[in-house]
Amino acid sequence: MAQNAIQKTFAPWVAQAPQAPANLAVTLRPEDVIASVWNGLQRVAASLNSMPREVRSLHDDALKRALKERGLGRTVAVGLEIPFAGLTVKERNDYVFHPNRFNTRRLRNYIRLEITPTADFLNAVMLGSHVPEGVEPSTENMKSCLSVWIARYTFHTLAHQHQEITAGNRQDHAGSSRLHADFEADLESLIHLVHAFGFEPSASNSPPSPDVVTLIKQLGCCSAFAVRQSLRGPATPKEVGDRKARSIAGRISMKLVLNNVVPFSVIVGGTTVSTVPVIINSCLHHVVSGHAAHDHDDIANVILYEYRNHLTGCNRCRTLATAHVQAVIDSLGNM
Repeated sequence: MAQNAIQKTFAPWVAQAPQAPANLAVTLRPEDVIASVWNGLQRVAASLNSMPREVRSLHDDALKRALKERGLGRTVAVGLEIPFAGLTVKERNDYVFHPNRFNTRRLRNYIRLEITPTADFLNAVMLGSHVPEGVEPSTENMKSCLSVWIARYTFHTLAHQHQEITAGNRQDHAGSSRLHADFEADLESLIHLVHAFGFEPSASNSPPSPDVVTLIKQLGCCSAFAVRQSLRGPATPKEVGDRKARSIAGRISMKLVLNNVVPFSVIVGGTTVSTVPVIINSCLHHVVSGHAAHDHDDIANVILYEYRNHLTGCNRCRTLATAHVQAVIDSLGNM
């Protein structure tokens, strides 16, 4: 899509978009959010089209030019959905927050990513924006962070589609099955994100890359889903418990990916006030108890230490984990 076409597509949202949070510390316009969405989607499209590492490692503007030079300037198609005015705020955030049109289309020479975000989703991105800890406050840095966040969100949604969870049947997937689907999608989307920026996720137990640490740090720039929850109203006790489990599992996945000990799967079982059972690669790996069970970073550090020791003493486990990482990357071609 040409730049003027993108501007026309999102003009209705830009005209009614909320202002960025007053405490954001940088200037962020609706047009900046749209640019970040576009950059994040192009980043995903580059991975879907198997761009080599030297292309994936480019910064947003350079990536855009590289795709165009390779005849891949149309690998992303976007629209805008304005929800029906008669819906309540809760209905909009329960049922039509995510894009209804979100798919990949195989054309003769490339794979095109097609997505129609809703106005509510874009509102939440704007309202949930904040400069991540450790990132120098500037509008350009904020835009870069948001493009990383959008890419992760997109990879997560593609992982759900790979699980055959779509906009049409999303409401049929609830409870434990949906929670476990999110565990899987959270881990896979991290692997895909690292790969999309030209880095190679690994199970080799090699030292962490400072560049990957910086990349993952950028994900802390948006709390769109916290904004959504505030509009949906109070969560049920089951929702609170599921979110806690998912948050802990996500922190563990992030810690293992950052430290190049990528597992097959990370699952957090039913937590209590003092215990957190963690299942790695379908086996109960460790039950974190006591004070550590109250801090997600402490839990992730315990699991990192335990799993590293496990891999050090198990060559077969490292081999299988390495094959799994490659299979996850290869799955991009089937999305």
